[in-house]
Amino acid sequence: MQVYTELFFRNIEQLLANGFPVIRRIFDDEEWYALVRDFMVRHRCWTPLFTEIGQEFTAFLSGHETALALRPFIAELSRYEQLEVEAALAEDKEAEISVSPDEEILDYVLRLSPSARVAQFRFPVHRISREFQPAEVPSAPSWLLVYRDAEDHVRFMELNGFAYTLLTLLDSGSQESARSLLASLAAALDDAGLEEVIGAGRGFLHELHARGVLCAHC
Repeated sequence: MQVYTELFFRNIEQLLANGFPVIRRIFDDEEWYALVRDFMVRHRCWTPLFTEIGQEFTAFLSGHETALALRPFIAELSRYEQLEVEAALAEDKEAEISVSPDEEILDYVLRLSPSARVAQFRFPVHRISREFQPAEVPSAPSWLLVYRDAEDHVRFMELNGFAYTLLTLLDSGSQESARSLLASLAAALDDAGLEEVIGAGRGFLHELHARGVLCAHC
């Protein structure tokens, strides 16, 4: 029984260590093993799938008072690392309509690719390491795009508020063209003209399409 108990613990521990490498590095061995055991004892998983254990660990950390007290960023960091796993495992859909560099991308209805994820965090989770562990929430949030490139490498891009809002609109299932969405954003911005917003949006969307982040529909 002791052998099977140890095997079970090691399987879960290795799964979490691989899925949350930054969290693993910022914890020493004793603290990490105690956290994993606490997860196994206290948290009731609602999925039998190993690929979804990371989601359960993220849910567990979001309510772990001791871990949050010591590292207030830990729940957001786990969510960010889980997004990376989701991007890596996302299934590709059939090829969508391609937009060439000389075409007007703004005339298309655009969607995020299946592997792309957009999220807002209070902490700069993409910068956290053993050497950098912020104790207080910064004055400005971090907006991030997580995606899988053509070589199946998971990447991230730091966004500004405008880019985050635009990608959130694209991810909402809107049937409006990119031009229409940019016009709505321009109307909401008091200090930016329509042509300025259209120009910035066009270049940004072409860059994302080249990276494989966007799917286009007529």
